[in-house]
Amino acid sequence: MTENKFSKYLMYAIGEIVLVVIGILIALQINNWNENRKLQTTKHIYLEQLLADFEADKDYAKSAIISLDSSIVKYNKYNEIFKVPNLPLESILIKIGDNSFTTLDLEFKTSTIKSLINTGDIRLFDPLLAQTLAYYEGIKSQTLMHTDLNYDNARNILESAGMEGAISLGLERFNNQPELARVTEIKNRLPNVFLKLEAYLNIKNFGDVQAVQELSQLIKVADSTIVLIEEEIKKQ
Repeated sequence: MTENKFSKYLMYAIGEIVLVVIGILIALQINNWNENRKLQTTKHIYLEQLLADFEADKDYAKSAIISLDSSIVKYNKYNEIFKVPNLPLESILIKIGDNSFTTLDLEFKTSTIKSLINTGDIRLFDPLLAQTLAYYEGIKSQTLMHTDLNYDNARNILESAGMEGAISLGLERFNNQPELARVTEIKNRLPNVFLKLEAYLNIKNFGDVQAVQELSQLIKVADSTIVLIEEEIKKQ
């Protein structure tokens, strides 16, 4: 009888253990399901934010390209005047003023990809999409770095030209001020002013052309990445 009771107790104990294990497994499964659901929700929010960011970046890049193209056209038109022989320096200095002297300060307002990289949440995405996002962010950073470098160099030259008297290209200030013109030797400095303005416009135009190329590439990568994001959304 003792052995019979022990067997029943053993079977009961085993049954209790099995029930406890099953309960734990079910609880873990429910917890995993909840965690996966939270991750999917977070991932979906990120995907929607990325779509909005890419569209904003594209609009900004297109607007910047329009401005840059306008500047490039003006510079090319200015270069055409040199086909006319023996132009007086003062006439060239007047025409040089037809160029756009403002540089473009690129500044993207979007930051979702940076947040994904900094928090490590970029691991939520398919490896191909994650790599594409990192590649896109690299292009954007490179574009900003190149434009800053090109335009900083150009602005330094323009500042030097300004100190030489570039703000008085038309010489209107000196028409009725012969003594001022003599003391400042403004006419003797005009060749230096011209050379510095030429250097400024040349470097600026190089920066404009490079920026257009890189922004155009950015738009292409943005378009292809948007396709990947939309495919990822459809999977959810």
